[in-house]
Amino acid sequence: MADRVACAAASLAIGEPLHGTAPRASAWLLVEQPGPWGAKALTESALDPALGAELERRAAAAGAKALLVKRPGRAPARNIRRAFVCSPAPASPFVEEIDLSDPAALLEVDLEAVARGERTGLGALRSGPLYLVCTNGRRDACCASLGLPVLRELEADRPDAAWECSHLGGHRYAANVVCLPDGICYGRVTAADAHDLLRQHEQGELRLEHLRGRASLAPPAQAAESFLREREGIVAVTGLSHVSSANGSSTFETSDGRRFRVEVVLTQGPERPASCGEPPEPSERFDLVSVVELESRRP
Repeated sequence: MADRVACAAASLAIGEPLHGTAPRASAWLLVEQPGPWGAKALTESALDPALGAELERRAAAAGAKALLVKRPGRAPARNIRRAFVCSPAPASPFVEEIDLSDPAALLEVDLEAVARGERTGLGALRSGPLYLVCTNGRRDACCASLGLPVLRELEADRPDAAWECSHLGGHRYAANVVCLPDGICYGRVTAADAHDLLRQHEQGELRLEHLRGRASLAPPAQAAESFLREREGIVAVTGLSHVSSANGSSTFETSDGRRFRVEVVLTQGPERPASCGEPPEPSERFDLVSVVELESRRP
């Protein structure tokens, strides 16, 4: 049996980059479920496992992500639970908050429509963002040991905005934080980082050193955006928009009208365990090939 190596420490030790590692999601469906979760949380909790499996299946079919969430601390003494439907659509990102007496009502949600920026009509628009921290220790020990301290710090600042969530993917980058509705994913966040990360994000700025990527983009485009932001010093969330991607090359436009084509390539890196206790395997990372400034579209 493999030694119990902490995957986050092993990943950090080899300098595994964060570029292009955000979980892919065209939309998000979050279901409040207090109590313990298993490694496969949607089917291993007090939520009806058949319902959980169906929500997971529908999310996968739509390119979306379905997660369980819960408030830090003890379970609420109420029968009504909350759900959140989130769209990162650039023109109209939103978080819709739904009060549920029966979670089966979520089967009415059209996640493909949500991804296009269409509301469900089942709930009310939320005025502020949500912050998800993966704490699913049954899936990977690093998520709980590194995620919970970050969650406590975020909750101290935003009591109704910080939520524990089930497996996001990439637990070796723990602590992982997702900011919704933007779908911006951060990795290797520490409790000491949490306050500044929250403050900067709410001021419309990214923490590039922790940026895993924008979940609505494919991994090569996520990596290309990170490289371009680092090269040009663009930290504003709205300072760069994705135009198109093809064959490892992505085009972006800055808020002042400049256009860049960024090419990346996926390469193999040093070995590390992908998860705690698993045997080492080669890592993968995106390398920057080129950045080309295209002809300006400005008049």
